Parts: sequence; C-alpha cells; structure tokens
Amino acid sequence: MSGSFLAEAFDGREVYSGALLLGFTIVGLVWSFGINRVPAADPAKRFHLTSLIDVGSPMKVIRRDSVLGWR
Repeated sequence: MSGSFLAEAFDGREVYSGALLLGFTIVGLVWSFGINRVPAADPAKRFHLTSLIDVGSPMKVIRRDSVLGWR
C-alpha cells in the first residue's frame, strides 16, 4: 500500500520515497532495541520438527477458504 502511495506522491523523485522508507526502517530498528528480553518458559524443552504440523493444518484451511486466502 505504501509503495503505490509513495510512487504517486513522489513521481519522478523516487530517491525521496526511498529515503523516507529507509528512515522508517531505521526508526523501527532503533525502537525495537527497547523491547525487553523475556526468559524462556522452559529452557530445557527442545524444539521438535513435528510441531510444524500444527502450523500446516490451519494453513490448509486458510488456503481452501476464499475470504481467508484472498482469492
């Protein structure tokens, strides 16, 4: 969305839209350094690849649904 707006607003002066987006990126990066670290709930617990199945099942439902899948 911002790309089409900036392309229209800065027609012929794309360097300004690039500088604006770079500025937003830098501000977001600096702001993210203020996020506090939270300790893991169970640091001894290991990640298992089977947990990716929990992500795959809802994705199938989303792909089949025309509203959720944006088709």
